[in-house]
Amino acid sequence: MNENLNTLLDSLDEEIERKCFELKEKQREKNMNRTFLICCLLFIIVPVTLVFLGLSALTFITWAVIFMVVSAVVLSPVIFKSNLEVLYNEKI
Repeated sequence: MNENLNTLLDSLDEEIERKCFELKEKQREKNMNRTFLICCLLFIIVPVTLVFLGLSALTFITWAVIFMVVSAVVLSPVIFKSNLEVLYNEKI
């Protein structure tokens, strides 16, 4: 009985690992989607707030450019990494 249980666990080990990996990937994707939505909302809310506060458009443009540059620098490794993973998985 114990031998059968060990054999079963050994045979299912790979499937368990695969499922855990899938769940982690789904959670990571969900977190990235939330982060993207928050950034989009901030990109809309910040200019509206600046208009209501009466700040000049030049001030907004400066901060918008800084925000986009920082976003591009921070997110580019994530984008390139996910593209490489997709390309690698397609070849297999």
